[in-house]
Amino acid sequence: MVMGGGLGVDGTVVVGLGSLTNFHGTPIPRQYRPLLREIERAQVLHVLGFRDPVGTLAMIKASMSSVPRILEPCGMHRRRLRSETLKTIFDRSLGNHLVSRSARLIATSSLESKELQADGVEEEMITVRPNGIDADSSTPVHRKEEFREQMDIFSKLPLVLSLGRITRKKSLEHLLLALTRAPDLGALIVGPDSHDGTLARLQEMRTNLGLEDRVFIRARGVWGDEKALALASSDLFCLPSETENFGTAAAEAAGAGLPVIVSDRCGVAEYLPRDSTRVIRFGDIDGLAIALSDMSGPRAKMLAEAGSKQVQEDLDWDVLAKAQLEIYQDVLRKTF
Repeated sequence: MVMGGGLGVDGTVVVGLGSLTNFHGTPIPRQYRPLLREIERAQVLHVLGFRDPVGTLAMIKASMSSVPRILEPCGMHRRRLRSETLKTIFDRSLGNHLVSRSARLIATSSLESKELQADGVEEEMITVRPNGIDADSSTPVHRKEEFREQMDIFSKLPLVLSLGRITRKKSLEHLLLALTRAPDLGALIVGPDSHDGTLARLQEMRTNLGLEDRVFIRARGVWGDEKALALASSDLFCLPSETENFGTAAAEAAGAGLPVIVSDRCGVAEYLPRDSTRVIRFGDIDGLAIALSDMSGPRAKMLAEAGSKQVQEDLDWDVLAKAQLEIYQDVLRKTF
């Protein structure tokens, strides 16, 4: 069962709940009855995310209806970044119970699995299953000049791409600081603004550090062909995040044949080619600057292109759908 609206692919039931308002970006549904009705008919409930109103109510209803629950926290289990007091109250009053009564927890990386275990989740409850990438949208097929012209990028320097929501946890300030020590590189930061002040800080840093002619910030999302064009027009990818349970954009970049730099707090690292991936210690600006210089050369690009097919095969949605089906079947076997 997928909550959305209409009839999905292969007869999937898609039920719309509407949106009454938002709390910190989380939609508050207008109605719950369609959700409750569908849960009563379900064999398994799979909840993505943690502590949101829809998922919480769904897990409570499924427990009352004796429907086994699979929880995929998507990196939200650990209390961090904001509203930590509210999260603590929720966990102690209800959240910890919902987690402990789940039939299975899905982690998207070994890093997230270890984090869940450190937070008290029993290892036997956890299954690691990565996210997938769309090989069609991540395969470079366009010219660099076309995209750079669209984005008003006038620099001819090799381009470091950071693709994803512009938000505090991405630690994009570290990229700007590292670029002051890598003068032969430019960078494009592109993605939706999270409205947490990060965009303004980056724009101020860009000016104060004298990077106006090398760093280009575009606060909007790119999808489909435009995302493929962004990947094709870049020379390497950088994700210096403070926390990422996975890191889909980095996987897409590797699938598109780009060398990738990630922090050691990004779970996606275990799925990327070793020869064309550099994992740096979070907050190590010197190490990041060295990695940027090392991974911008032709050898790194050649190795990344050679490893891209394996990334596409390992993270193919059909492959992961089969793995997910096996998880459902295993839960059902152990429940009934």
